[in-house]
Amino acid sequence: MRIGAAWQNISDKGVPYISLGFSEDILPLIITPDKGIALFPNDDKKEDKDPNFTVVMSKKKKKE
Repeated sequence: MRIGAAWQNISDKGVPYISLGFSEDILPLIITPDKGIALFPNDDKKEDKDPNFTVVMSKKKKKE
């Protein structure tokens, strides 16, 4: 389930970081051990302001 977007940025001191933005409908976001969050590259990026990544949350499969 897509829950937001992420952008690559550089701080005023030149340190790279990733900025996350979450969709309002998933807030407040509760992360539990059975959930996983991943960043996937945004292959449809057309403009500089478009996000570099899509943020996805999934339920982890139970080990059998």
